[in-house]
Amino acid sequence: MDEYIVSTSDLHKSYRDGASAVEVIRGVSFSLPARKLCALVGPSGSGKSTLLNLIAGLDTPERGSLTSCSRELSRLSSDELADYRLREIGIVFQFFNFLPTLSLLENVELPAKLAGTKQAPLRESAMSLLRRVGLEGKLSRLPRELSGGELQRGAIARALINSPKLLLADEPTGNLDRANGAQIISLCQELVSELGVSIFVVTHDNEVINAAERVLRIEDGKLLT
Repeated sequence: MDEYIVSTSDLHKSYRDGASAVEVIRGVSFSLPARKLCALVGPSGSGKSTLLNLIAGLDTPERGSLTSCSRELSRLSSDELADYRLREIGIVFQFFNFLPTLSLLENVELPAKLAGTKQAPLRESAMSLLRRVGLEGKLSRLPRELSGGELQRGAIARALINSPKLLLADEPTGNLDRANGAQIISLCQELVSELGVSIFVVTHDNEVINAAERVLRIEDGKLLT
């Protein structure tokens, strides 16, 4: 029997534009298999980022159901949603969002500190993740001292620090050259096969699309597949 990490049914989301409402997500239903690399593609303005934000619990649907990591998100309180974002999922933003005055190691540790992880195992876990993404020699570097590819790999390490079931990534290769993009794709495949992490990426990158085990296509707020 298939196991799903995310399932939605008749999902709707609108935003106000002056006196009128603009429907961005229109009756979306799908399921994402667990422990797979899946991709969401579509033109700009099609609803990709909105759908990712809904799964991340950063926004709420107007109607329909959305279950992620065995939690029905519409039933969660604001505190429960915060706990879901902290412990169940990891998010890789397109522009990294590192704190500029903290070292790479300290930035990676930060979500675990917020979750109350003790310092000794936290430091060991963060260093282990940075070794996995090939940044063991950059621990003390500040964000401004790192390349775009290094920042992206560091962002993935940070997103994994609380051992999430689901990793959400917004254009993880969008700001990278071909070689660094290929490294990120390879890393995502390793995380799926070796750690059992489920990964869902928004992307325009054909290399990511070709590597994905399932691809969803969205246009004008509706899924085409």
